[in-house]
Amino acid sequence: MKGKSSLRKQLLAVAAGVFVLGVMLLLAGIAGAGPNPQGPETPLLVSYQGYLTQNGQPITATLTITFSLYTAQTGGTPIWQESKAVEVQSGLFTTYLGDTTPLDRSVFAHDELWLGVQIEGRPEMTPRQRLVSSPYAIGAGDADTLDGYQASAFQLRVTGSCGSGQAIRVVNADGTVGCVDVGTGDITAVNAGYGLGGGGSQGDVTLQVVTNTIQSRVSGACDPGYSIREIRADGTVVCEKDDIGTGASGDITAVYTEYGLEGGVTEGDAHLRVVTTTIQTRVTGTCAAGSAIREINQDGTVECEPDDNTTYTAGTGISIGLGNSINVQFAGNGTANTAARSDHDHDSRYWKLGGNAISGLVDSQFLGTTDGVTLTIKVSGTTALRLGPVADGTPSVIGGYEGNKVGSGVEGATIGGGGSSGDNINQVTADFGTVGGGKRNTAGGNNATVAGGAGINAKAVLK
Repeated sequence: MKGKSSLRKQLLAVAAGVFVLGVMLLLAGIAGAGPNPQGPETPLLVSYQGYLTQNGQPITATLTITFSLYTAQTGGTPIWQESKAVEVQSGLFTTYLGDTTPLDRSVFAHDELWLGVQIEGRPEMTPRQRLVSSPYAIGAGDADTLDGYQASAFQLRVTGSCGSGQAIRVVNADGTVGCVDVGTGDITAVNAGYGLGGGGSQGDVTLQVVTNTIQSRVSGACDPGYSIREIRADGTVVCEKDDIGTGASGDITAVYTEYGLEGGVTEGDAHLRVVTTTIQTRVTGTCAAGSAIREINQDGTVECEPDDNTTYTAGTGISIGLGNSINVQFAGNGTANTAARSDHDHDSRYWKLGGNAISGLVDSQFLGTTDGVTLTIKVSGTTALRLGPVADGTPSVIGGYEGNKVGSGVEGATIGGGGSSGDNINQVTADFGTVGGGKRNTAGGNNATVAGGAGINAKAVLK
């Protein structure tokens, strides 16, 4: 049988009644799931017979046949499948589905089932055959219900029970019960916390308030003219005469004075006063026109004297004019130790916004720094160019984004521009490296050059 390329296998049911009977038996088995009180449990097997021919001639051979169950007539994935050797005699064979791969009752919970047959690994034969019921087996569809109600709608016989002094709290689906103690209650102990006494773990228990920690209701009162001095634990009070108010002796026990005051006492009436030897009496004295206050006395009077300081001496750069006016001496373009005029000129000493034409300028004169810090040039408040110093080496030129950088100790580096925030800076990490522009570029080798672009890391000299 195997190896014959012209093999054509056609599987036909011998009789529809046989096939239907097999399905009916299976459905009966499903209805009888679990122990059957009227007999043994129905086996989960489907009897199947077929007739097989080759080139119109009945076949006699042992063939490997694969049976598959689907929920659709075409396509889909099998929900059950088994392969087994089947003996074919004169084209006829009989087998039981489920004797190799057991059938699960859940397989038959689907509304439709289709049987596919595949012989000797060849493509599955078409069309698939639909499983149906025989006429009197249709009633078996309600075999697992009671008048249409599923078993889950009914309570199993209650088999559980509770002991003496207990009651059923819940009945479980399997007939067991949950119990709870009744009559005596389920409190196992009464413990007294802060402010309470008593309690216990059996019999009748009593709790009471501990009056040495919890105040009993205050029931005592004092007569008019008396105040409560003490409240007892039992709520009664101790009174005393109210000695505060009109006609009372007062309850201040002492009056002490601090800096600038005197007159404190520890009994009797107290009279306080300011110590005028330390505290200034209000100043009431005045001086006449042309006079000035020379001294303020302790009692607030003043001592006056004529304003006789009319002679003033001009210092450097100042002269006294008519009417005691003060004039500033400007030095012009000179170098005298006096104030400079507004038209002074420093062309020979400083750089001007309009440029310089300095005669006698020598190579030793320069614009820059002398203290080893970076010289920065900004545009619109934003850094545009930096000249970075290096000890005993060639300075670096760093243009573009202010975050562009040259590695520590690197000399002779050049960054023409470009770069931006985040990871997009340009940098030189080796001596005499050059990045012309772009962003995210690195000259990482000595004398290496990156002309521009983005994300380039040059390790060697650009040829």
